[in-house]
Amino acid sequence: MQPHCHDQVILTLKQHKTVPEQMKSLMSGTVLDEEDLITRKLLCEMLTSVFEEFFPGSRVYQFGSSMNGFGVKGCDLDLFLDFNLEKLQLKNKDLSTIKGKKVALCQRY
Repeated sequence: MQPHCHDQVILTLKQHKTVPEQMKSLMSGTVLDEEDLITRKLLCEMLTSVFEEFFPGSRVYQFGSSMNGFGVKGCDLDLFLDFNLEKLQLKNKDLSTIKGKKVALCQRY
């Protein structure tokens, strides 16, 4: 079942006689499965390895519905990029050069 197709959802729900059966069917067709979760984790690991090249010690973290169990197929992926500024000793600098690249950094408040 494709979660974003209203007509398909209605047809699927009509196949079940009770509300609990309908709820199980709806959940099984919309909730993130193991493959979705693994794909999202791998994406974070890949992004971490890319950013690590330019910002040593940086890391990408997931948060939001993908992590708390409320994620559904097709939902966005909330990510947080931690530059680990303390490790880079760049705290309180607006513009710095890292590995020859000029980058604008947000100050922490």
